[in-house]
Amino acid sequence: MDKIIETALLYISSLLLVNAVAVDREHTDFHFPSPYDTEKEMNILRQLIDSGSDNLICYVQDRMLLCYCLIFTCQKLILVGPYRIGPIRRRDLPQTLLSDSTQWENYRNYYNALPLVEDKQIKLCAHMLFISLFGTNISTESTINVREYDMDTIPTINETGIPLSDSDELYDKDEGFFYMAQVRSGNYAGALTAYRKLMKSRGRSFVLVKVIEGLSVMRALTRLSLRDAGVPEQSTAELFQTYKLNGRRVTSIDQAIQLSEKLIEESCKLVVNQKSGQYAKPIQAAIQYIHKHLGEEISMDDLAAYSRLSSNRLSTRFKEDVGIPVSAYIARERMRTAAELLVYTNMEIQHISSTVGILDANYFSRCFRREFGVSPSVYRKNGIIPSFAHPAPCGSPPSSPESGCTSS
Repeated sequence: MDKIIETALLYISSLLLVNAVAVDREHTDFHFPSPYDTEKEMNILRQLIDSGSDNLICYVQDRMLLCYCLIFTCQKLILVGPYRIGPIRRRDLPQTLLSDSTQWENYRNYYNALPLVEDKQIKLCAHMLFISLFGTNISTESTINVREYDMDTIPTINETGIPLSDSDELYDKDEGFFYMAQVRSGNYAGALTAYRKLMKSRGRSFVLVKVIEGLSVMRALTRLSLRDAGVPEQSTAELFQTYKLNGRRVTSIDQAIQLSEKLIEESCKLVVNQKSGQYAKPIQAAIQYIHKHLGEEISMDDLAAYSRLSSNRLSTRFKEDVGIPVSAYIARERMRTAAELLVYTNMEIQHISSTVGILDANYFSRCFRREFGVSPSVYRKNGIIPSFAHPAPCGSPPSSPESGCTSS
């Protein structure tokens, strides 16, 4: 549980570039991290902490228009913020606190330096946290505007139970989650495509709008992906240190893109090496080729040429070493990648099908049901968290008696 919350904090702070911290609910000395909040506002916060039910997402805006999100779960409070949701005007703030132009200017500079975050972005991160903890989203929501209350009056939390997954608006852009899923699977072509889509939407907080800041976000997202894929941190330390040092020397977006694309390539290699490291070099080569072209048609002739074996010899060696036929391995890895996309994004099933190299959505659904026992739509509805860091051990049986789901 603590590991999941720790990962969620890193994910929120990396994805949204906003402060995120978790404390125990009984931590009564906890404060809003703003120099402008008063002791009376702190009392309201403590009352919220005491009265908030578990698995509640509470959005709070203080009298200075600073925004916070309080996420209550597992007897812990996750505080996200402060952040801003739009511009401010001097007349919207308490005039007694900003009595002269210098105070107003100082506060405006402080406010404008905060990250600009939409509530729906935090909502999506919280949704992923609840799915990771409980296998489904069981949260409720509330909004508290401190300005509406007398400082001696404690606001009542009115909870709404609308499931986050019911809101299509949450998933209007899934590129960040899609990118991470591709890196976790070692699919270089897919990860590169996802990254380039990220670069086309410069308004997103995790895109390289600011070069150094953007490189830090890319590094954090990629590090999370590799950790989820089961790649040991000692194997990634040198790669990320080199990326960090070279990132300090970039002087343009183009250089940053080249550096990031190199990071993606090397990261996907680490994932594939993790999957294939126990096998002989020809089999390693075949597995690397499969993951590099997972979304494309993969022929036995191409695999044989890449691994420098005849088709018959490769087929025999692959089944002996990996424990399942080549076609079954390709099918399994495609379905596992699809499973991650179903849970972590709101991509249409048809799109997911084509992304993993199967153009016929009906055929894809049959393959998916054969692999997991349920249809893609049911799998998504259940919110099952995939855990596929490593391939089946040598000698293990195929995941199903049929192994033909390798292409459309």
